[in-house]
Amino acid sequence: MRFSFSPRRFLAVLRKEFHHIMRDPTTLMLIFIMPIFMIILFGFAVSGEIRNVPTVVLDLNRVQAHHEHFDRDITFSDALVHAFDNSQYFNVLYRVETREEMDQIIREGRAQVAVIIPANYSARFNEAQVMDMDRVRVYIDGADPAIARIAAEASTTIVYRFSVQSLDALTQIVGNMTIHPTTAERGAVFSTVLNNPALRQRQFLVPAIIAVIVFSIIIVLTSSTIVREKERGTIEQLMITPMTKTEFMLGKLSPYLVVGFFDILLILGLAYFLFGISAVGSIGLFITLGMLFVFCALGLGILISTFSSNQGQAIMLAIVFIIPSLILCGIIAPVSTMPGMVQFLANLLPLTHFMEITRGIIISGLGASYLSTHIWALSIFAVAVIVVSILKFKKSLD
Repeated sequence: MRFSFSPRRFLAVLRKEFHHIMRDPTTLMLIFIMPIFMIILFGFAVSGEIRNVPTVVLDLNRVQAHHEHFDRDITFSDALVHAFDNSQYFNVLYRVETREEMDQIIREGRAQVAVIIPANYSARFNEAQVMDMDRVRVYIDGADPAIARIAAEASTTIVYRFSVQSLDALTQIVGNMTIHPTTAERGAVFSTVLNNPALRQRQFLVPAIIAVIVFSIIIVLTSSTIVREKERGTIEQLMITPMTKTEFMLGKLSPYLVVGFFDILLILGLAYFLFGISAVGSIGLFITLGMLFVFCALGLGILISTFSSNQGQAIMLAIVFIIPSLILCGIIAPVSTMPGMVQFLANLLPLTHFMEITRGIIISGLGASYLSTHIWALSIFAVAVIVVSILKFKKSLD
């Protein structure tokens, strides 16, 4: 039997499909709102430039001048701090007086670069021989190799240029009678990379991928769980049994907790046996916080499921949430270098906080006390999203 192409039938189907698209709010959001949102997000969050790296300064020159009774020259140390802060690469957020304060700020992840200016930096700036103890030291967190490389190069350049300009100015002021150190001697910097000193990119990416994989798997699986019951027509049958809506929700969530636990163990094992990456910190703490993160993903998945009318729509909504989370979590571009509003949005997402927990435990060996901010953020998010999911589910059935 032969069939000829009918433009009338084709146009009828075409009109019907456009009518369906225009009546579906989710599809309209994907068509019109998502492209605008994604291009703005990518443009601001993923600029590819490393700028305003959080920095802590320990100016021993100023510290001793503050505590001693006689005046101590702090001209050059102050000027060097301003040189760092005025550069596009560093943002001096903290000025501390002890090494312990500096170490704590670095360990807590509040700063990724630490600069130590020696006690006699200004007084001996013009001496002919520069001792090692009089050189600037820079400590860089190597958890993110991209930031570490830029920070090491930028700090060396800043100190060198500062030395050139300052020595040239001294030469013009005091003339040639005074012996100056060479620019190479005064401009030399001792740089030390902490956590991942070899700057292995794999050491940074694999822990981040652990968080991404667990998040993506759990949110996609759970986003279609209630919708599947709706499509099969079994949810109404379940609701006429003595089972309460809360019992139903918890029963749907529990299997995916087991799945999340298994995935965390599996990925940790693969990271160790395939790439030789083992946790510096506590495995038990990581698994415990990993399960807290799974709760967050479960709540989001269930919430998406209550807004969806079919499994295809649920998966699309899950992807809509996953993609911005990937952009803003810090795996593509450091959160600390993003604009303020984008950082605010990033800190609303559970993946951002679990990414910091993962790197903190696996790369830096941090304990719960150093990660308390991120733990509290995940806890609040998990409770809030699960409560909202249960309430939304109850409302959708009533």
